[in-house]
Amino acid sequence: MVVWITGASSGIGEALAYEYAQNTNGVRLILSARNEEKLNVVAQKSGLNPQNIKVLPLDLEQLHTLNSKTEEALLAFGSIDVVVHCGGFSQRSKAIDTTFEVYDRLMKVHFYAPMLITKSLLPHFIGKKSGKIIAVSSLVGKMGSPIRTGYSAAKHAMVGFFDSLRTELHDDNIGVTIAFPSFYITCTDDF
Repeated sequence: MVVWITGASSGIGEALAYEYAQNTNGVRLILSARNEEKLNVVAQKSGLNPQNIKVLPLDLEQLHTLNSKTEEALLAFGSIDVVVHCGGFSQRSKAIDTTFEVYDRLMKVHFYAPMLITKSLLPHFIGKKSGKIIAVSSLVGKMGSPIRTGYSAAKHAMVGFFDSLRTELHDDNIGVTIAFPSFYITCTDDF
């Protein structure tokens, strides 16, 4: 099984990399985030044989690079079975104090990037009649919260897209899961 995790240098993405490495026999991992040095540490700590792990740095804000990064991910092991969208960062500011640039970054990282990567992978998944897409949202992707207007909006957009996509892919044997974790601390904004 080949699993591609974005946001794999810290937080939930890093934790998932270790879980897949320890609890999935025969797994091969593709680890992505901006910080290549941290990704290499995660790869080493995973305990996987280096031939079963690929570090693929990417910046989710650089939307124009995501099609080619997806092609590179597919070439790493010849296939992808699972993509886990974990990359992200948070926002804690009142709407009146939040700049458009912050909202723009949040939408790029939490909505546009997972959507573009998924759309790039869909021909591969549909062609092989299998695949699993996991989108890590948040509790604020279901209901808003003070000082989280942009983060909540981006997560709501993510949920709307992947909920709709699940219905479109039902007959293609492609699963779509949306996770809604509660509050957690990642200590970084690597995506």
